[in-house]
Amino acid sequence: MQTNLNSITFGTSLTAIGDSAFQYCSQGGTFSSPLVIPAGIGSIGEDAFLNCFTDSANPPAIIIPGSVTDIGQRAFGQNFLASVTIQPGPNPIVIGDFAFESNNACYAQEGCTTTLSLGEGITEIGEQAFEGWEGLKSDITFPSTLTSLGDGAFQNTPIT
Repeated sequence: MQTNLNSITFGTSLTAIGDSAFQYCSQGGTFSSPLVIPAGIGSIGEDAFLNCFTDSANPPAIIIPGSVTDIGQRAFGQNFLASVTIQPGPNPIVIGDFAFESNNACYAQEGCTTTLSLGEGITEIGEQAFEGWEGLKSDITFPSTLTSLGDGAFQNTPIT
């Protein structure tokens, strides 16, 4: 379903964001930045925000708390995102296959950059999780807790 959400406010008792919960949520609209996932959320389902943030002129920042232990396949795929911050957490954090693939915030924009901050606690980054990020800055520090980096995780980005 296509909608034009400008912002999302989550309740304090929410513990999970389900599969496809906000898929296509802001098609053609302008989403207020940033999207802050509240502490207490433990998982973000598959396709939860797939193709949701499509305003290339105002891409939002995404902030994910360390309470999240599972970011599902394509959870934030095919979006325009200015930045993604995954905060450190006390429990292992798994980033699913294609979770943030095809971030097009800098598509055909000379000198544009996007940023990614990976907190301690991340143990696994799935296949092609960040594939195709236009303008991704190449100065990423990988957490010491990382034990598995999937095939093509940073394919078609400045990360080598």
